Amino acid sequence: IHRTVSADTCVAISAAAAMVGVEVLDIPVSGQREEALRGELVAIVGGDAAVLARALPVLQSYSGLVRHMGPLGSGQNMKLVNNVLGFANGTIAIMAIEAAEALGLDPHSAMDVLCAGGASSAALVSMVRKFMPDPTFCERASGLMNKDTRLFSAFRERAGLARLPLEDLALDRVKHIVP
Repeated sequence: IHRTVSADTCVAISAAAAMVGVEVLDIPVSGQREEALRGELVAIVGGDAAVLARALPVLQSYSGLVRHMGPLGSGQNMKLVNNVLGFANGTIAIMAIEAAEALGLDPHSAMDVLCAGGASSAALVSMVRKFMPDPTFCERASGLMNKDTRLFSAFRERAGLARLPLEDLALDRVKHIVP
């Protein structure tokens, strides 16, 4: 299962698949088309280690990093942690660009410096290269951000953890990018 869904969805799919002799791994990936073409995706795996061992050659053909996180659903949960942190980083990047503009700095030059300097992050670079130039990308991504943040919140609540500021920052990013 490469799509980012809840761990419960993975368990339900696995139960149905087991009835016909099919084994399931949850393997959401981090990265985009460009990384896949270069074999640089991050494959985040949940499920049986023996099944992963059989699937590993295929995963390594498009992933630079494959990490087994634990039982079925663990890949999904780690992907949600990764996504929420990325979304929160994006919100902070937006705040920095807005601050630079408010201070009278050229926003394009500010973005160049932020992307090349010590403040750079994958979220910042993605926002500058993909989100800002393409409003349709923003619209599509905002739905995924909202879904993944809500899935993360449900996972966190089931684990008995208090609400994290990351969730608020992640949801705030959705408000910033929707035109």
